[in-house]
Amino acid sequence: MYPETDIQVVPIAQEKWADIASNLPLTQGDRRDKLALCDLSENQVDALLGREVDDDFHAGRDGNLMAGLAGLPDKAWGTLLLDRAQEEIAELTGAPSVDKVSLALLGFCLEMREAGGVTRDGLIPLAARMMTSGDWHSQQGDADAIRSALERRADELGVVPADSGAVEEVVARIIAERADFVAERGMGAMGPLMGIVLKELGGGADGKAVSDALKDAIMKLQ
Repeated sequence: MYPETDIQVVPIAQEKWADIASNLPLTQGDRRDKLALCDLSENQVDALLGREVDDDFHAGRDGNLMAGLAGLPDKAWGTLLLDRAQEEIAELTGAPSVDKVSLALLGFCLEMREAGGVTRDGLIPLAARMMTSGDWHSQQGDADAIRSALERRADELGVVPADSGAVEEVVARIIAERADFVAERGMGAMGPLMGIVLKELGGGADGKAVSDALKDAIMKLQ
């Protein structure tokens, strides 16, 4: 009598029902429990769930972004997903949407950063250069070729980290040249000197490495 409500009964085999029941989407609680097993802070867990990128997180963590790319470290990968990295790269490249920025590309760049091949601040420009140069598109699926292209582009951009010896050498010289300023300001000299050292080292400077070296050098003078 009412076609819109007259739904035909469709028999479902026991095996089919069992398959459906065993593949139901995870509940919010299940997703939280799964993230809780990872090396993440509670804030990261909340943020990953809130932005609904926990599936992307697990894909990177489990090494499922691309063949040849191993699992990524929990904290670093989670932080990268939450830091608007895709959005920044999309803006730099003029991509129409963040979906055009491959998570696998982010994963390879993070792998390189964790291995000391690119500075923390250089990751975003490096990923953008891989896209605009055509390297990412042309090397798709070839992990070794992607890594070679990343090394070449990082060198071109000047975002290969300076070795620790070079950082310490520049820090020691700057401290010596401004010994009176350091003696007067103590740890308060950190900020002004950071800018000077970073400028001298150029794009290869890693902010954390410079900060640590400066802190150690100033503490030795006190």
